[in-house]
Amino acid sequence: MASRWMLSATLLAALIATTSAAWAQPGEGSASRDATVYVGDGPSTYADAPDVGAELHPVPGGVGGELGGCDSGCDGGSCGLGAGPVRNWLGRRGCGSCGDGTCCGIWQGPGWNSCGGCGKRPAGEGCCRNHGPCCLLGVEIPQIRVQDWILGPKAQENGWFINGWVDQGFTGNTQSPENNFNSPVVYNDRANEWLVNQVYVAMGRNIRSDTCFWDIGGRVDVLYGSDYFFTTAAGLETEADGITQRWNSNNGPRGFGAAIYGLSLPQAYLEVFAPIGSGLRVKLGRYYTILGYESAMAPENFFYSHSYSFQYGQPLTHTGAQASYDLDDCWTISAGFNRGWDNFEDPEDTYSFLGGLAWQSPTRRTHFSLAVETGDETRGENRTAYTLLLRHRITRCLTYVAEHTYGNDNNQGVGGGDAQWFGIVNYLLYSLSPTLDVGLRYEYFKDNDNSRVFAQPSPLHEGGEYHAWTFGLNWKPCQDIILRPELRWDRSDFVPFGNVPTSPFQGAFNDFGERDQFTLGFDLITRF
Repeated sequence: MASRWMLSATLLAALIATTSAAWAQPGEGSASRDATVYVGDGPSTYADAPDVGAELHPVPGGVGGELGGCDSGCDGGSCGLGAGPVRNWLGRRGCGSCGDGTCCGIWQGPGWNSCGGCGKRPAGEGCCRNHGPCCLLGVEIPQIRVQDWILGPKAQENGWFINGWVDQGFTGNTQSPENNFNSPVVYNDRANEWLVNQVYVAMGRNIRSDTCFWDIGGRVDVLYGSDYFFTTAAGLETEADGITQRWNSNNGPRGFGAAIYGLSLPQAYLEVFAPIGSGLRVKLGRYYTILGYESAMAPENFFYSHSYSFQYGQPLTHTGAQASYDLDDCWTISAGFNRGWDNFEDPEDTYSFLGGLAWQSPTRRTHFSLAVETGDETRGENRTAYTLLLRHRITRCLTYVAEHTYGNDNNQGVGGGDAQWFGIVNYLLYSLSPTLDVGLRYEYFKDNDNSRVFAQPSPLHEGGEYHAWTFGLNWKPCQDIILRPELRWDRSDFVPFGNVPTSPFQGAFNDFGERDQFTLGFDLITRF
């Protein structure tokens, strides 16, 4: 009941803030994030702009991300292997921001990368960024701005926004499992079946964090699609048991009878800026975690599928209060209390601590962060997890990311012992052209006692190691359209109920019949 009251109070306060701030005049400076950009966009998505210090969860590269900024100045610098007069690896000069008519990348000429016009990049915005008119096969496609229809210029200047996307895709499984699941891979979990993963709408007001005045904002996210099942919170979308659906169907093929499609509310919070020191930012309500690299929001990931560390090793959302503070231009700290992992109501009536420390280099090329969540979870036993994240832009077009995850669940393993899990994920992302990026991801995930992936610790089960190799492309003809094809190979030594040759249970894949799995998937993101 307390958590329901908290959400109601948060939404009411956000509504009051909306009504009052819509008539306020803009203060000095500008909003910390341009209200006209899409969720997931912002200063950190460009190679030459500083990251948003308020967020410890770094914005991934690739999809509208840091890969799309090969050259940021008016010097015509090259992409990747130098600057100024130095030519890039294709022997061509880079694309500057002054409309010099040449761009880095594979293609050149009319309809592709020359500055200005359809399929080109207007002078002053950088040809190697994805900000030109949307062009398919030489035809300019009108770009729809929903918030321009709903919000006037004055409201947008004051930080108000409403935007979103539709994400839909297909994952082909060479084994064609009889249960039609790619399990234990989730999110794109249905095999050989078209999915509408997300119809996502976000609305609210961005706080101004560059002024000397108090400010108030907030945000509400609504998700409809097949991904709802992985973004629910106990006590909100489901009952306090975390199983029984409240407003979605309980007569479907997913676990405990959940339907393929449903509705979730992954974020609903009030945000306050207090002019204390360099500025204190506080969120109250339900919000995404600061742990890890990947995001539930489709446009903020390079790949269609997700890593095991994201799926099983980290929480997704919290309900509580979270504060962040910039110590200087490079260091940010965050701390707060919440109701635990993906809980809106906690049956144990306990609180967990979430804290983090993030550093970015003065050049914004290197980012490092540590985030920790600890508190009582299942049956009042402590669960602690942390993530270490390193992101480094090696060249203007090449980025490397490394993520380490570790977790411990007290007395939740085999025989009542502790259950532990460990993961490390490597990403290598490269921008081939203003519209095409290529990426490679390799992950190792160790699930001791099988307490996370299948959540069935038993002395009868063997193994618990998972390897996943993913190769993918991002094609972005404009910022509103993203196509992400990928090839993925998973392998695990997990064998349920022991390694019995005559048993049909031989592995983690193909309905527990195989030890590896090969999938070919793609999705299309259309933003509005």
